Amino acid sequence: MLYRQSRILILDEPTAVLTPREIEQLFDAVRAMAAQGKAIVFISHKLEEVMAIADEIAILRKGSVVDEMPAESVQSKAELAKRMVGREVLLKVDREPLEPRQVVLRVRGLRDSVLDDISFDLRQGEILGVVGVAGNGQKRLVEVVSGLEPPQEGEIRILGEQWIRFFSKKRWDASLSYIPEDRIGVASCMGLDLVDNFLLTTREGFSSGPWLRRAEAEKKLKELIEKFGIKAPSSRVTARQLSGGNLQKMVLAREFFRRPRLIVAEQPTQGLDIGATEDVWRILLKARERAGILLITGDLREAMTLSDRIGVMFGGRLMDLFPVSDEEKMEKIGPLMAGIET
Repeated sequence: MLYRQSRILILDEPTAVLTPREIEQLFDAVRAMAAQGKAIVFISHKLEEVMAIADEIAILRKGSVVDEMPAESVQSKAELAKRMVGREVLLKVDREPLEPRQVVLRVRGLRDSVLDDISFDLRQGEILGVVGVAGNGQKRLVEVVSGLEPPQEGEIRILGEQWIRFFSKKRWDASLSYIPEDRIGVASCMGLDLVDNFLLTTREGFSSGPWLRRAEAEKKLKELIEKFGIKAPSSRVTARQLSGGNLQKMVLAREFFRRPRLIVAEQPTQGLDIGATEDVWRILLKARERAGILLITGDLREAMTLSDRIGVMFGGRLMDLFPVSDEEKMEKIGPLMAGIET
């Protein structure tokens, strides 16, 4: 774009796959281009980035620009968040420490064409956040732990059972729940109504022989819609009629109804506005009371807010694993994401 001497640049979520240091370098370059007279449209849902780089801010909601303002007129992220979602947003949640209990996931020496000697334990009562630039093995780790791909080398024990035994007789409840990154294409069927989407992973709980107790499932779904604050006209609307945030809360309501003891949450707030993100964070923190949560996220703020421990991945390796209380190591997350041993 620079070689072509473009005068207008549109950057859509440009920091999604960058380390903190690379983000700083990008911002320096963006400021330099703006100083040269170029016009830059910077699209992001990360409020701190918008406030750090923008001269003017426009808020887009449901396909329309609903507000515009000079960046200097916005006093805080909380004020910007309120303008975005129309209500007060705290931008933080209280993560009360819990006593870790039994091991729900044990990984030892996991290796294949992507992963390189991955080992860790996850206990009930804790959230283990795995961060890293996209494409460094996080996706394969999720696929193997969730049963989508078999482990090639190494050992995985889920709820005390070997991987192959666990998935050969997996229960529908009190077991493992997977919250995929793709809530539209994988976690739900957009053309089906909410009741059928609810039954995608819970139907065994509403079956009597060959019969499906759909009315009972719909009654339970209505209770969950109320409990999780899902904004839906009725349980009979299709999934595509929900906003991204409400669809994600629908997926979470369905999976947590199964009372899982192990939760694999992959990019659970990707693409959500700040209000929906806060709701999802609260739901995940509540869920760790009875489960261990493996959180895969590219959002460092999310990882630091929710996690009890953080693991950093690069090149298929787990570069380091440490508690969020270790301030010295928390400072080194950026270099670790770039593959720099510290």
